[in-house]
Amino acid sequence: MSAAASKIFLVCHGAWSAGWAWKKMHPLMQAAGHRLITPTYTGLGERVHLANPSIDLDSHIEDVMNVIKYEDLRDIVLVGHSYGGMVATGVADRARDKVKQLIYIDAFVPNDGQSLLDLYGGPAADAETLEERRRLARAAKSDAAGHLAVDDVPAVDRTSPDDVVWGQGVLADARVPLAQLVPAGVDPEGLPSRARIVLYRRPLEARARGGADLADLLHEVLVEQVAEYLNSEPDAVDGVEG
Repeated sequence: MSAAASKIFLVCHGAWSAGWAWKKMHPLMQAAGHRLITPTYTGLGERVHLANPSIDLDSHIEDVMNVIKYEDLRDIVLVGHSYGGMVATGVADRARDKVKQLIYIDAFVPNDGQSLLDLYGGPAADAETLEERRRLARAAKSDAAGHLAVDDVPAVDRTSPDDVVWGQGVLADARVPLAQLVPAGVDPEGLPSRARIVLYRRPLEARARGGADLADLLHEVLVEQVAEYLNSEPDAVDGVEG
């Protein structure tokens, strides 16, 4: 690939992540003739020892701005993933003469003056999730849906989108994970852990057209996961009112 076609990609990663999460991309980008830079924010990943209550969005924007400054980067393709959309937006605003292209990947995209909380649909979605949990617990006479978590999508076993293999218990739609049933086991500290359903909020919200649609989708997802937990048919879980 010619030098003229080579690009510099600078990644602003998500909130529950760090630069290491993009390690599979480095050889692929290098093979394509590009340079991929994946700095880690202060207080996360290998910089977790620097965590303190004063760290905020501005701190993370400055982290990336300093990479641009000290690496003397120009004509950057800036990539924001998830929470990194907030960081990338701030960086693009402060380094307009350095950023050639801005790409958002499943990211928060704020308008001027908006915070992450302004964009986060959490309370309404959480209320819908809680109501579905209660209804299914009554219907199935089980607390299988009583332990819920919300997380980013899990890591893939392969890089190519056509070869994506999700982990056991993942409920996916067109290769996009919506939830995962995590069986009971032992946590990293050696303590017993109960079975739980992990909901991947961003894909769920991206597929919903509004509050009612989100409620229907959450219902379908939780029915499927509870049925899998109980080794039963979805209709047996969904068709009984307690």
